[in-house]
Amino acid sequence: MARFRLPRPVAALAIAVAASGLVIVPTMTSANAATKLDCSWAKTGSDRAQAACFALNERGKPYVSGAEGPNAFDCSGLVQYVYNKTRVNGMPRTTYQQWDLYKKDAWYRVDKSELKYGDLVFFSNFGHVGIYIGGGKIVHAPYPGRDVRTESMSTVGSFAGALHYKY
Repeated sequence: MARFRLPRPVAALAIAVAASGLVIVPTMTSANAATKLDCSWAKTGSDRAQAACFALNERGKPYVSGAEGPNAFDCSGLVQYVYNKTRVNGMPRTTYQQWDLYKKDAWYRVDKSELKYGDLVFFSNFGHVGIYIGGGKIVHAPYPGRDVRTESMSTVGSFAGALHYKY
């Protein structure tokens, strides 16, 4: 798979943008679905930034109900897989268990207007979850027949809530 490294000035900008909560997300077409982002810049940022970058690298992989990666995912399996690649340990498996994380010290609920890169965004009465990547978009595993993709939150379903990991 092709990997690329950002030049230093661009990498510094990417870190600053991620830290501010604003994100510039490259689009992915089927022609470049195998292109991987270099997530090493995210290691100097938050676990949320790492998880979002890792999730973007899973685009193009198929949705399979109950799948936890690395070759296929369902929505909560994608969240569990990418967050467990960060320093966040023990990400639960289902959307309902993931929503219950707000009961733990490191997680708290946020309003839609307060979303930041890497936040967990829940839809359809907490039956679906994605990872916020800025600009009103999430990366998620939508449903059978669709691959992991970025998508506008407005087209995913009814917003149910969001969680922010404070580290």
